[in-house]
Amino acid sequence: HAIADVILGKVSPSGRLSMTFPYTEGQEPLYYAHLSTGRPQDGSQHVGRFVSRYIDAPTAPLYAFGYGLSYAQVDYGDIQLEKGQLKAEDTLKFSIEVTNSSDWEQKETVQVYFHDDVASLVQPVKRLVDFKKVVLAPHSKQIVTFAIPAVHFSFYDNQGESILEPGTFHLFVGTNSEDVTSVEFEIRQ
Repeated sequence: HAIADVILGKVSPSGRLSMTFPYTEGQEPLYYAHLSTGRPQDGSQHVGRFVSRYIDAPTAPLYAFGYGLSYAQVDYGDIQLEKGQLKAEDTLKFSIEVTNSSDWEQKETVQVYFHDDVASLVQPVKRLVDFKKVVLAPHSKQIVTFAIPAVHFSFYDNQGESILEPGTFHLFVGTNSEDVTSVEFEIRQ
């Protein structure tokens, strides 16, 4: 009955992928939290040189981590930070408006990622730090709020110690790891 309800449009699907799906096996390993290579995917001072790309396949995945299909059209607004500068003992509080502009009720998974721009050790381009599943009525808006302790933006050094370095960070919020809106914040000592 569950499959029939989805096929007949009685229920909008809301599942999300727990992994990244590549276009081709030549892209493996492919995951959302990869380390930066230092070579941009497009653009270079020498056209075609010093870039990170495939000749016969796109560099982006076929389906990104957290991707999911639904009948609903869900749009994300801008991220509203309570404050853009934090101390190590503070909590990052922010909200985002999520809009369902369709005729279906939707269970939307709002995903939060971040990137440490200036860490002493190379960091993944994105790390999942939080998510919430919210129910959106047809043609409705909802403000989704998050409170993430600054300690969640720490990383482990080469000695296995968890450290939180001051600097700039990027916060990403969206429906999957690729389709996100972003804002910058700073952690100070």
